[in-house]
Amino acid sequence: MLRVLFLLAIHLLHCFALLIASVYAHNQKLDEHHHGAVMVSATIQLRDGKGLPRLGIGTAALRGYGSSVVEEALSYGVMLIDTAQAPEWYSEAEVGRGIESFLAHNDLMSSNQCSYGDIYIVTKIHPRSFERTAMNDALTKSRNLLTRNTKPLDLVLLHSPYCWEGHCTSEQLRHTWQDAWRNLEEQKRDGFLVNHIGVSNFDLPLLQELLQLTTSKANNNGKMTQVTAVQNWCDPFHQDREVRAFLRAQGVQYMAYSTLGSQWLHKDVLQGINPVLTDKTLSRIAATYSVTVAEVVICWALQEGMVVIPRSTNSEHLLLNSFRGRRSSAMNSTNIRNGDLKCFLAPQDMQDIQQLDGTLGVPWD
Repeated sequence: MLRVLFLLAIHLLHCFALLIASVYAHNQKLDEHHHGAVMVSATIQLRDGKGLPRLGIGTAALRGYGSSVVEEALSYGVMLIDTAQAPEWYSEAEVGRGIESFLAHNDLMSSNQCSYGDIYIVTKIHPRSFERTAMNDALTKSRNLLTRNTKPLDLVLLHSPYCWEGHCTSEQLRHTWQDAWRNLEEQKRDGFLVNHIGVSNFDLPLLQELLQLTTSKANNNGKMTQVTAVQNWCDPFHQDREVRAFLRAQGVQYMAYSTLGSQWLHKDVLQGINPVLTDKTLSRIAATYSVTVAEVVICWALQEGMVVIPRSTNSEHLLLNSFRGRRSSAMNSTNIRNGDLKCFLAPQDMQDIQQLDGTLGVPWD
């Protein structure tokens, strides 16, 4: 009996050794792919010296999960939270509760304590609040919900140049985005409710007009602009390259939403299939590095210079998208509050993804 147990133990040790050798060989193979890691700064230095995190989380359409998702993302080190004043799709109240809960638990459990000052909060003004008094009231409410009146809102964007059909009254429609921008500039100058300002869903002609309206002094590049950031839809099939190039020349940061392909769910012919997450090219690249397609797309956006705000209610996806708990050496855990984000896409990968741009038309064709 002892001899049998001894032989069994030897066999198990042998199997364990083979497993370790296999894992080591696999990691060595991965390292061959990943030796050319691309380090991307975790924050962008803004003109006033403050930092804008490169990686955040979007909170649209979380359907009651907003508080827990925000708290979990913050626990993984994601320090940019994007929301909006549009209750049709967002809940600032849920986001605010998530932030508050994280800070309360973090204060009790962590030696590396955080405060509201460590979290970069982005919200967007609904077109129904373009009028001066309505904007002030909406921003006052947002500041209370999102920061508990501890600081100004870090970045406030005009959500859209025009109101969505059926979402504004005839009186609200009288107030243009140009009026709203002047009101927002006034809020920035006051500094109590707003720190940085920008716009969302603006195309190139509107952005050119916007920069002509600005009233600030020249920035470090000698450009006349007070626009900190522009948030537009951008994914591998809709790369918004003309707008990104224009903003880069003007010293304005591009922030991408729906980067993982959710906008394409509006395209009936796709029958609810997300073409980004199921694309053969992106899947091939993901398989090369033993990562998910979402991780490939996030790194593509970061390596292209964007701020990216992927959204998910799935805990595993939140963890992977935060650059923590990576399944391979391609994207090792990174301190995203300080330092760099470790990406991995080679120049050929970037070119292959670039070739996807425009190949699906637009979702509303």
